[in-house]
Amino acid sequence: MGVSCSRGDDVLVLAGYHNNEVPSFKIVLVGDEKVGKSSIFMRYFRNQFDYSYRPTASVHIENVVKKLNVPEHAVVSVTIWDLPGREEVDLRKSYYQNVDAAIVVVDASDRGSIELAGSWKQDVCNNATVSQATNCAEHKTNVTYVKGDRSSIPVLLLGNKYDLVEEREELEMEKNERNNKEEVRSIGKIQTIQEQSEGELDQKKDVDEQVWKYEEQQVDKTEPVPEEIKFLQSVAEQHGFVGSVAVSAKDSDGSVHIAIQALIRHLLERKLKDSAIKKMEAVTTRRMKHKKVVKDEQNEFQPLQTVGVKELDDLFLECDEAIRLAGQLAAGFSQALKQFKKDCFCTGMIEKPKASLEDCIEGIKQAMDEDQELVAVNDSGFLQLAVKGEMLEEEEKSEDMKKVMLTFHSEVLVSSKAILQHCPRIDTHLSKMDAKILNQCKSLPDSLTQQEHTVTTRNIEHMQFAIDNNRARIKLTRSQASTCLQDVDNAYKKIKASLIW
Repeated sequence: MGVSCSRGDDVLVLAGYHNNEVPSFKIVLVGDEKVGKSSIFMRYFRNQFDYSYRPTASVHIENVVKKLNVPEHAVVSVTIWDLPGREEVDLRKSYYQNVDAAIVVVDASDRGSIELAGSWKQDVCNNATVSQATNCAEHKTNVTYVKGDRSSIPVLLLGNKYDLVEEREELEMEKNERNNKEEVRSIGKIQTIQEQSEGELDQKKDVDEQVWKYEEQQVDKTEPVPEEIKFLQSVAEQHGFVGSVAVSAKDSDGSVHIAIQALIRHLLERKLKDSAIKKMEAVTTRRMKHKKVVKDEQNEFQPLQTVGVKELDDLFLECDEAIRLAGQLAAGFSQALKQFKKDCFCTGMIEKPKASLEDCIEGIKQAMDEDQELVAVNDSGFLQLAVKGEMLEEEEKSEDMKKVMLTFHSEVLVSSKAILQHCPRIDTHLSKMDAKILNQCKSLPDSLTQQEHTVTTRNIEHMQFAIDNNRARIKLTRSQASTCLQDVDNAYKKIKASLIW
């Protein structure tokens, strides 16, 4: 017997389940009457099949401890609930409490049964609840049930009675073979009569070979997928099932066991994945907190050192604000470009987050409608992006496009204009202040003689070191301001070039 299987997104398999606690899962079997839920239940737990049909009057519950080959021979506890096909909604809701997964069983040979699979999945997802323990007065614990996350419950679509589909396929195949043989015989007779009438009886062998070739051409050696299975797979994809499998509880071919084991493995892998992700997130959080502390310490502005000479210290104080502003402008522009590229990547306009500025502009152009054109308008020395062509209403604009354009104008444009406005002033101001500091240093010996306290050689060496260090920072800041201007100019040229091409 063949088993047709389709599956949704691949699940990451994490090796090793090193927790001493055995994972336990609750799975419910749901579906219409007479689709074979109890037969699936019996085949999985007892590997038996009951040929007499008895409607399920009450819920059947059974637990088993299973060992999975993947990952690493993990041991799990599985409880499966076989629910009646017809049951009151309120009672059915109670069966869905703390459910980990569900199996919707349908009759694979009945198209109408398959069509109802989506409503059964919706019934499980809409009514599934999880328990929450709350502490109340007198040290008592109350358990309440709240609506669960429907997206967290994997539901498998199980098409039972695949043996009936196979029987129908065999009957169709036999019928087609009979028709083909009759057609072949008819063709052979016609050809034979023609040959005999023409006196070419010695060519009978060649005629037989022609008939044989004809029959071979009519036989499709590839086994086609039955229409019922195609429909089962399409319904699974349409309604978001974790997968679809065609099985036969009547046959002891292991198909039922394989299908349910696959669902259990999916649950275990996801549990391992969630556990690993939580650990990784905890480690990442700790690292980020540590990095933030270090980064804050590094980014915290350090004013220029004082030397104890009022004239020099006043000059250093005047330099502090310019140095602080230059650092903020450089960091702001760098962060703005990074955020712009990140938004372009997140919206799918570029393929990798470390793409160039030209790639981002090209991605925006590609995302626009055919009757629109991206243009640049000069704005205080930098460029403002605009759309030329048919203007759309605000509600018609793409959310991705609005997000990217907003980031460009509120981050990149604003930081660029600030650099163009302030960096030339910063360079000029620090140049003048450095000249004053150098001039003041020439008269430093006279200033020291006027000090009330005695100035030692060590004090003089400390002052000289602090002055040299301060002047080096001033020089570095001027270079930083010049670099910022160059970066903005390069960005300007890149955007212009991208729009031209």
